[in-house]
Amino acid sequence: MRGQLLREGGRPGLCGVALLAVAGCVMPQGAPTLANGEPLDMVATGSARSALAAGCSATGRDDDLDGVDDGEEDCLLQRHAPVVYLYYGYRPSAPTTLTEDPSKPANVDWFLARARLRMTHKNCRDCQFLDYGVPNQTNILQQRHKRRIWKLFKGCRHTNPIIYANAGPYIKSDAFFLQLPDSAHTGSSNPADWRVYGHVYKNTIGGVNLQYWFFYAYNDAPNCVLNLNHEGDWEHITIRLDANYAPQGAWYARHGGSNWRDWPNMNKFDANHPYVYSMYGSHASHHDTSSMGMWPCQEAAASDDNHRWFTWAGGKGASAGYQGGGVVNVGERDNPLNGQTFIQFVGRWGEIGVFGGTGVGDHSSGPVTPPMNDRWNRDRKMAPVCGDKKCEAGEDCNNCTADCGACGSTCSGTVGQWAGCRGNGCAVCSELVAAYPSYFANHPSCTANTTCGGLYYTCNSSCPAPTDADQASVGSSTTCNGTAGEWSGCRGNGCAVCSELVADYPRYFQNHPGCSKNDSCGGLYYTCNSSCPAPTDNDQYGVRCGEATCKPAGAAYISHFEGSACTGREYYYTPYFSGTFNPNPDGIYRPWNGQGNVGDALRTVAVKSWKGTDGVCHDDWPGGNSLNNLVRVYRYPYCGDGVCTLEFENCGSCEVDCPSDHATCLRCGNGTCESNENCMNCAADCGTCPTTCGNGVCDEAGGENCENCAADCGQCATCGDYHCNPVLPSGAVDETCTSCPQDCGGCNPTCGEASCVAVKESFRSHFSGPHCTGSEYSYTNYFGADGVMRSSTGSGLAGSALKTVTVKSYMDGDRQCYDAWPSGTPIGNMVSIYRAQYCGDGVCSGTESSSSCAADCTAWCGDGQCNSGETCSSCATDCGACPPRCGDGLCNGTETCSTCSTDCGECPPSCLKSPCPL
Repeated sequence: MRGQLLREGGRPGLCGVALLAVAGCVMPQGAPTLANGEPLDMVATGSARSALAAGCSATGRDDDLDGVDDGEEDCLLQRHAPVVYLYYGYRPSAPTTLTEDPSKPANVDWFLARARLRMTHKNCRDCQFLDYGVPNQTNILQQRHKRRIWKLFKGCRHTNPIIYANAGPYIKSDAFFLQLPDSAHTGSSNPADWRVYGHVYKNTIGGVNLQYWFFYAYNDAPNCVLNLNHEGDWEHITIRLDANYAPQGAWYARHGGSNWRDWPNMNKFDANHPYVYSMYGSHASHHDTSSMGMWPCQEAAASDDNHRWFTWAGGKGASAGYQGGGVVNVGERDNPLNGQTFIQFVGRWGEIGVFGGTGVGDHSSGPVTPPMNDRWNRDRKMAPVCGDKKCEAGEDCNNCTADCGACGSTCSGTVGQWAGCRGNGCAVCSELVAAYPSYFANHPSCTANTTCGGLYYTCNSSCPAPTDADQASVGSSTTCNGTAGEWSGCRGNGCAVCSELVADYPRYFQNHPGCSKNDSCGGLYYTCNSSCPAPTDNDQYGVRCGEATCKPAGAAYISHFEGSACTGREYYYTPYFSGTFNPNPDGIYRPWNGQGNVGDALRTVAVKSWKGTDGVCHDDWPGGNSLNNLVRVYRYPYCGDGVCTLEFENCGSCEVDCPSDHATCLRCGNGTCESNENCMNCAADCGTCPTTCGNGVCDEAGGENCENCAADCGQCATCGDYHCNPVLPSGAVDETCTSCPQDCGGCNPTCGEASCVAVKESFRSHFSGPHCTGSEYSYTNYFGADGVMRSSTGSGLAGSALKTVTVKSYMDGDRQCYDAWPSGTPIGNMVSIYRAQYCGDGVCSGTESSSSCAADCTAWCGDGQCNSGETCSSCATDCGACPPRCGDGLCNGTETCSTCSTDCGECPPSCLKSPCPL
């Protein structure tokens, strides 16, 4: 090997005690065996893996609890660490000049030492927690803060629930984010800072995947169609190893997608280390320099040997290029290794961008932490699910008879039967029957074994070799061909579903018994049969229904909740969308986000809060409001479903699913204030939270408010804060359209067409003129054309006629104007915005100018006003031509050689004698 893997506080790989007889390790006396005499897997799977035989020793330790020995993980990460070609080539904008990538790699600690930590609040000001240079891997996880929402007549107020930086789901409206100063966007100029983060996990073919995360300070992508730059940039490749730890190929990640290459067809530095070619600015990973990137960033990579980044410690040797800072094994999110606790951060590595960070995949904002992105769990072997007819690792006859059969059964191999099982004679190796979708339906006493790893033993006579009868789809006499219009996710036949595409959907094959798992698609995907549709949420968490019958939600609108702050049981009010002439419900259930299963039983319930499609909770009925004709909404997952789904719940939020003895639970009461504990969830260990102003929590019950504690509750509402606030806690403010049109809008705006609707939210307005002047419009396609009208100020009337207009500028809710299209660009699906115009409405309109209304109209040369700072020489268009003056280079006006020799020249000499001599 070329050097040791960087392992902070780690240990060298040693031969453990409980190991198989491979790589010099001796199996202990009395080691258990399976029914067919095969040794029971302990640390390694199957017979001597090539990696172990070649010197990757196991340690007997699995500190990240992922089922893979930590010593093997370290060795394999070292062995296959890539060499990255950083961009160096001719850019389209500079075709004759060799150019380097403007943003170099870095590492997490380098980034944190230069960043600050903030939280975004929809329609409200951001909150700051850690100033520039203060964040580190420990303190970013200790932050927590209440949500902050804006309500009509109340302004911005803090409310439950509390958002934690180290737990819970990513909430788009209230999210932690790290922000860099612009000076740090170039990354580190020292290659020793270029660290790669390694992640090893079990895959679906009995082996492991090696994932290499590359981290850059900035994504500067001028080659992208949308030009969506953002701070922070996580990139990666994933190398797939089989059950013998032999590499099969790799996925090269790029712009939300990936490209698969078989191992023999990959460019490599040597037999073990693949090359990765980094695209200019966006850092997308390519397998060569000829392939084009995926839309919206389509450009080939380019480089030379002097710009090679050797990622593993000691890898460069005497070769040309850069020696990087090594590879560190991060472990798993719930159990980090080597101090890499940053993988628990629930937030973004960069400022929230122009689209507001509205989801994990928002490409204008900093990326989320890799474990939060489902695409980074490609081909992952999920935890076994008892009842899915697959006897998997971790299941046996004692804990799952439904899949593995009863203990003491006689399911041994039958002499003369085919070799297609492992574990016992009824555990049929799934890869051998992948092309026979009806095999297990035709042979109910057999179970699927997905961990055979290429080792096959004699089957029981009840599990014979597959035949043509097993190839027909379940319930059909025809062969399992692809169905026109279905998704591309199969190979071999239309029911052989590629396992890597449904790796995140552990109940897929349970829900679709006519489909079989194909572990050998190799990145080639073809049309599936209609009996094997594309996976859905129901395949990921199972169909949740707490009553006799349920059906999926059909659209999105409003949900009601039994508790305040949108907690407790969730319901949908069926009389919605009944119609005047058809008072009966239309049968379509519409919870707030259009997801979940909805029961059929009508109920009368006292509800306290509701939530619409914007995700904002409204506590409108503190004392409860009794409604009838409600139906129950069931979520997957939900508290009480019996599964501790850590992305959504934890021991503190859902004890019924995550009991106190769960591995990830808080150990509150042990006397130590641990990283996931604080004064709010464990006062016994961390002490009682201070009630003094400045603790980061607005204690409204204790009397804190914006007037006596702005540090926790934010600045008080004032005229000009963009929100119409009728009254403060002291009753000092009374804002109306008359007293404060800047916030409340002008009184009685007039609609300029047949019909208008009121603007409901603040987002963006487009303008026909430069500097946000001229006619104002709203683009209706934002937010999925949800019908909610928005303008930059959140006020005004929106027309109903759709128009195609040429716009030159736009303004967001921060009242900043952007001249994005100086020459104008046509955009369709626009509606006009009408206002009761007044100075301070944020729009330069009517007779307003920079001199009469500086609040709305920015001074600029060409606005017809000679504004402060403009002169006849700097802006003759507005201030007129400058009058003649001595020294302007022109002999004009009353200037002569005697009054202005600078412009008119020296006067000729005069004769003072008479007669004048010749």
